[in-house]
Amino acid sequence: MESFGFSEAEATEYAITSEGKRRGVKVYHYKPRATSAAVRSTQQGAYIGGDAFGGSIPGPVQSIDAATVALSLTGSAWNNLNKASTGNPYVHTIYDAFKLDANGYDVALKDINDSWLRASMEWSYLKETQDALQRSFKNFDKKMRGLPQDIPISIGMDSPYRKIGELLELHEGKEGMYRKELFKLFKRMMGKNADVGPMMKSFERSLQGAGISRNTSPTELTPAQINKVVREMAAILNYKNRLDGMIAKTEKNKAELKRDIINGGEAIYQYYTH
Repeated sequence: MESFGFSEAEATEYAITSEGKRRGVKVYHYKPRATSAAVRSTQQGAYIGGDAFGGSIPGPVQSIDAATVALSLTGSAWNNLNKASTGNPYVHTIYDAFKLDANGYDVALKDINDSWLRASMEWSYLKETQDALQRSFKNFDKKMRGLPQDIPISIGMDSPYRKIGELLELHEGKEGMYRKELFKLFKRMMGKNADVGPMMKSFERSLQGAGISRNTSPTELTPAQINKVVREMAAILNYKNRLDGMIAKTEKNKAELKRDIINGGEAIYQYYTH
């Protein structure tokens, strides 16, 4: 969470006793908002986005569970439960779990699992990721175009571009100075046994073309240089084509799985343990 500050503050009036006299006072409450860019305080200073970056993402699984609950308690599923319970349905949800009585249990069990299957087949986390990346690049382009192109801005701890600063920071290695965090990122993306040396060299050539020396750990870059770093990373990692390939593969597998489920003619109780 981050605060909107005084411009979005709400005043609450109170009465207090001070030196035997009652007087009115106003207490201001700053409105907060949830944002992945919220600042986290560390010993090194303010870390923009520190609470969000690098964390696990339970969102995809929780989204499927939430959709299952919503689909199971609306529409035809709700009508089935009403009918089975002669107009007196009993259901109590605890997050993604369902508590039912004997009248509606068997009917709800089928509808809940059918809802889970529907949500799983009709929604794709990878497609959502693809859309989010496209929006992010669009917003990034707009942000960069709105800044003076030749005036350096911070890529240090207190900057929204801190991760770029970390990727470009030089560290001592067996064969001399190298960009350790960049090397680790390429390894994570390409596989621990992949030879990322050519990628590192290609990236360094691109940096030099943008006026960033391979022998420095910059703490400031111009918007044009930041844009160059981001674009070069996207090109080297080939994220778009790789993501397109993953989406095509998973959608094909989902279609085959659904066909097998239909041909099998058996109820799917994947959600049973909930």
